[in-house]
Amino acid sequence: MGRVMEPNPDIRIRRIEICHLELRYAHIRVHNPEAALRLAASLQQYSQIIPVLIVPAEHPKYILIDGYLRVAAAKRCGKDTLLAQIWCMARNKRRLFTFWPKPVSANGMCLKKPV
Repeated sequence: MGRVMEPNPDIRIRRIEICHLELRYAHIRVHNPEAALRLAASLQQYSQIIPVLIVPAEHPKYILIDGYLRVAAAKRCGKDTLLAQIWCMARNKRRLFTFWPKPVSANGMCLKKPV
């Protein structure tokens, strides 16, 4: 028998205005205009299937973690909102970013935290 998962109170799904998204990690994303055009056509035909992933920032803003291509496609379609999965974990629980690349300095060297 399959295991039933309990709802996680730290994760919600809501419709969010695109203007409230901080595209803080856009500079590390691969930009593919052709893919954005294809996804825009899909959004118009089928609507949004997978929510973007965001975390709260200073109200009313949210930091976009995953879904940069969906945001670009939605903007091309003239959409104002997107369905978003909001991770609302307490600051001491936010271990989400441990898998993200380490910060890099201007000369390309990884920055380390002081010990």
